[in-house]
Amino acid sequence: MKRVMLPAALLGCAVATAVAAAAPSTISVSGTVAGGSGMRVAAVGPAGRVAMARANAAGRFVLRVPVPTGGRGALGLLLVGRNPVSLIPVVLARKGSTGYVRLAPGTRALGTIVRGSGFATVTGSLPEGAYSTAGAVRLRRNGAPRAVPTVFAAVLRPKGRPTDTCATRYWVPNPPGRESGFELIDQLYRQVWANVRITDAQWEALTLPPTWMFWTKNSERQPLATGKFVRSPECPADGQWSYRMLFGDEWMNVTNFISLNQPIDDAGLLTRSVMWKYHQLNYTPGTKVHALTGPDGQVYIETSRDPNRTSDVSPLPAGWTLSPEYVLTKGFTVNLFGDDIANIRMTNGDSYQGPMAPGFTLAQYAD
Repeated sequence: MKRVMLPAALLGCAVATAVAAAAPSTISVSGTVAGGSGMRVAAVGPAGRVAMARANAAGRFVLRVPVPTGGRGALGLLLVGRNPVSLIPVVLARKGSTGYVRLAPGTRALGTIVRGSGFATVTGSLPEGAYSTAGAVRLRRNGAPRAVPTVFAAVLRPKGRPTDTCATRYWVPNPPGRESGFELIDQLYRQVWANVRITDAQWEALTLPPTWMFWTKNSERQPLATGKFVRSPECPADGQWSYRMLFGDEWMNVTNFISLNQPIDDAGLLTRSVMWKYHQLNYTPGTKVHALTGPDGQVYIETSRDPNRTSDVSPLPAGWTLSPEYVLTKGFTVNLFGDDIANIRMTNGDSYQGPMAPGFTLAQYAD
C-alpha cells in the first residue's frame, strides 16, 4: 500500500531588474529579487507554457519560457506567494485606467518591480514595444487589475472535470488489499485528490502538464494503519464524497489543507501542516508505532514512514519527546476529523498526526 503526505511549502514572492540573452525559441527575463534570496518569479507564455525561476543569494534570477515557432505570443509575469498560495500579476505599463500585463516576444529587461495590494508594478517605464497592447486590463484606482488577466487563465482555471459532488458512493472498485492510494495535490485550490485504482506503472508514467504548475504528485509513504475517508472535506455529512475526472480516471477529494510544512523550530527539525479531513485510521495488533509529545503536552500518533529513509532516528527540538516503540497487542481506532488536524513531519520523513484525545497513551494498547 502507499500513503502520501503533503509536500514542502510552495513558493516565494519576487521583484525584478536587468537581462540575459535567450535562444530564438524563448522569451527571456532576468533581474533581481528585491530583498529576497530564494524567492520565485513565474511566467506564463503562449499556449500556457510555464517557467519559474528562483533567485540566488544575491537576489538575481534568469527566467526563460518557450515560445511558438516564429516567436509570436506574449509573456505574462506572476509573483507567487508562499503559504497560503497568493498570485500577484505584474502590471508592466499603465495608461490611465488601462493596464498592460504582457511582455512582447524577445529578451526583456525589467526595472524594479514593487508590490501593491494584490498586484505589482514596474517602477520604471518600459520602452514602447517591450509590452504587448493585446489583452489589456481595466485597473482599479489603486492600480490593481479588476479581473485576472486572461494570459493566466490556462494556469489558474480548475483542472479536470467534476463528476460527482458529495455523492453517496465510496471509491469503487477498490483493489483487494488497497485501502489507500496515490494522491495529487492542487496547491492553488488547496485540495488533495486520491486514486486507488491506478497501478504503480500508471502512477510513474503520469506527467503533469506545464499549465499544472501548482499541482504536484505526492511522495510514496509506508502507512502504519488501514484507513477510510468518512467524507470529503466540503461535504455536509458522513458518507458523502466528491470526485473529479483527472487523467482519464476519477479521483476523490480526501483532504483540503490550511497550511503546508511550516517550521515548528528555528532549525527546521519539525514541520507542521494543518489539514481539513475526515480520516479514520485502524491500528491492528502487531503494529509497531511511536507517539510524539509536544511542549504543551499534546500527543500525536505515528501514521506513516518514508520508505526511503536512511535513519530511524530524527533529532527533536527542545520540549518535544518521542515515546519508545510499542508493539500493539490491542487494536484501536483514531478519528482524525475536522479542519485543524496537524501533520507533523520529522527530518527522516516520519509523520505524526493529531492531537490525540487528552489522556491517550500507547502503553494502554501494548503489554
